[in-house]
Amino acid sequence: MATTTKYLNGFAESITANQASVINEYIKQTLINNKLKFEEVFDKQKLVHINYYLDHSENPNQIRQKYSNFTISFFKNEVISGIYRRYDKETYNLKNELIEKHIEVYNDGSPYPIYYRALDPLTSQLVYFEKSYFDEQNNITYEFIYDDLTGNFEKLTVLDPNNVVDTDHHIILPNEIGVGNNPYNFTWQGFEYYKNAEPIIPI
Repeated sequence: MATTTKYLNGFAESITANQASVINEYIKQTLINNKLKFEEVFDKQKLVHINYYLDHSENPNQIRQKYSNFTISFFKNEVISGIYRRYDKETYNLKNELIEKHIEVYNDGSPYPIYYRALDPLTSQLVYFEKSYFDEQNNITYEFIYDDLTGNFEKLTVLDPNNVVDTDHHIILPNEIGVGNNPYNFTWQGFEYYKNAEPIIPI
């Protein structure tokens, strides 16, 4: 098995090991046969969290014991569909208590989930869910919110920290979708996946 190491800064940009050694926040990735196995998250040069991609053959209890001094998130039950990857994510605190339970979908190569569903850790009941689209070229994030019961689209929140579009209108409602109806000229064309809470993975 070939093991490789990569480093990312707080903006998920690739950096060198030397660069990582002089910044406060970074992520050290360990890949096996070019597949991400675990991430070590550092804050102020101190390891604070582990993201671990669990194989079916691995025992999570043994992994938690190995990293007992850190909070840890397991990404498990991977489903691959084209360039998309779906995971069940569970996060445990230092007391070995399950504190977060998510379903997340990633576009291959991106560190940010395009689908995020938060579940109650004890009951698995829905707490919150959204879909996201990241315009990396303009550093704009589109967050799509849906009705918890029907899954129908409710609103779109646009996060535009660099004010690429000079406007205070950052919440787009269903009747404002379409060219000329909102400052970003957002339409559903090319964004069909986001029109409803389903499907979880783009078709």
